[in-house]
Amino acid sequence: MGRVYPAASDRLRDMEAAGEVTLLIRGRRGIALTEAGEMLAYHARTILHQMAQMRGDIGQYAKGLRASVRVFANTAAITEFLPESLAPWMAAHPQIDVDLKERGSSEIARSVSAGFAEIGILSCAVETGDLIMRPFAIDRLVIVVSREHRLTGNKAVCAVEDCFSGTLTSTLASNPAKAALSCTK
Repeated sequence: MGRVYPAASDRLRDMEAAGEVTLLIRGRRGIALTEAGEMLAYHARTILHQMAQMRGDIGQYAKGLRASVRVFANTAAITEFLPESLAPWMAAHPQIDVDLKERGSSEIARSVSAGFAEIGILSCAVETGDLIMRPFAIDRLVIVVSREHRLTGNKAVCAVEDCFSGTLTSTLASNPAKAALSCTK
């Protein structure tokens, strides 16, 4: 090992005392690393390597070579619509990292308003305040009923009120169906 400067030597002694371990064997002819000292040197080199890599990665952002975008989306968007449209976009823009998080629609609106996400994909039934809304996808749904149900003979698209004649109950704290039904009244 080379020359140990007083400040570094003091730090090593402090580490030995705190960890109750000997890192260096000190003698008249110099010092030598113990096994614990070798392990410390290994981890120190790893940390220095990671710091150099981090500086390079961060430098790409500073030079405009790399960017990231935070997207919060509800379950329907993530499972039904985003795979088809996001995959080709990401392939065409490999320098942009997409940080995609699944959230409820109300939380998405609050998060975009607060700056926690740049883009939100959510239900239009949610209050968004002064956020700008743009159409993203149409979620076409159908109703299925048994042959004995009162709507069996109805071929036309029926109103929400026709489908749900009772009270809608759910164990979910934030229920998208309840939100959609409250918008139709």
